[in-house]
Amino acid sequence: MKIFSAGILIAFGLLWSGLVGALDFKLVGELSRQFQSAKFPSATGQITRSQVTTHRGSKGGVTYGVAISYEFTVDDKAFVSSRYRYNASMSSSGSRWARATVQSHPLGSAVTVFYNPANPSEALLAPGIGGEDFLALLFMTPFNLIVLGIWWLPLAAARQRYLPKPAGGVTILNDPPRVRLRLPSYSPWIALPVVFGLCFLGMIVVSFSTDGHPSLRLMILVWLLILAIAASVFAWRWNRIRSGIEDLVFDESDGRMDLPQTCGRKSLVTIHSSEVQAVTVERVLRQRSRGRSSYWFCPTLQLGPNQPAAHLAQWADQARARAFAGWLAERLRLASPINKE
Repeated sequence: MKIFSAGILIAFGLLWSGLVGALDFKLVGELSRQFQSAKFPSATGQITRSQVTTHRGSKGGVTYGVAISYEFTVDDKAFVSSRYRYNASMSSSGSRWARATVQSHPLGSAVTVFYNPANPSEALLAPGIGGEDFLALLFMTPFNLIVLGIWWLPLAAARQRYLPKPAGGVTILNDPPRVRLRLPSYSPWIALPVVFGLCFLGMIVVSFSTDGHPSLRLMILVWLLILAIAASVFAWRWNRIRSGIEDLVFDESDGRMDLPQTCGRKSLVTIHSSEVQAVTVERVLRQRSRGRSSYWFCPTLQLGPNQPAAHLAQWADQARARAFAGWLAERLRLASPINKE
């Protein structure tokens, strides 16, 4: 059954990665051509067709686009084109941009045409990188982050299983007579889910407020805001981890232990190793959205009578929790850890 489930996950990962990769390839190609078009020479042309197009979807929704054709001459040779820009997705659910574009390119009017000097038939009216291109990047970023998660999580689990590190892979810092066990609540890379959420939110807000055709200035500001927030989250978590307040500190000279400020602890708590009666792995129910649930596996210190147990970390990986608990129990010269359901 496990092999069958693993096969389904691998097949899904390959399919999703392939689809996203194909979209990325298309987007990168369009961005490259759009960037190169900023250096195209220009010629004066004439609009031969200019109208708003509509398309009604299967669910009744209507999208609006533009159909603009023009003719121009290069070296006494006539050419005809209908490309506005390389980005093929020029339609949107709002008609504001489409109507404004058609009004600014009336039938029979003169227009500046930018053409590829190596192939003049390859021409367009809007050269260079625009807001639509940065919006496309905003759209694709969450999908690429999902691809990253699809492959990184199982690879990390496989590495932990087949190439195990001491203490479940927990970072161990030796500073005699102290030993620090780094047990952060969250990695600094929690900034990536933050980017995911901000990109998704930004895509919705920008698309609806601009009909999917934002200005370049607006999109630069949106991206700067997203990157600034993500960098702030990363720096906050990095500095907090480096400060050591989320470390389990064991002083081998006198047996004192400083518990990490995780799992609800807001201030320094110091105990003596003699107070630890056992090291256990507790399974804690974690409620998720839409009524779904999963479990945290918490390496836990069981202390003396009338003292509450001390959770040290909350991990989704049970094997990691067991490995760390076993290492810690051996270090404290206690019996093998007990798994508490």
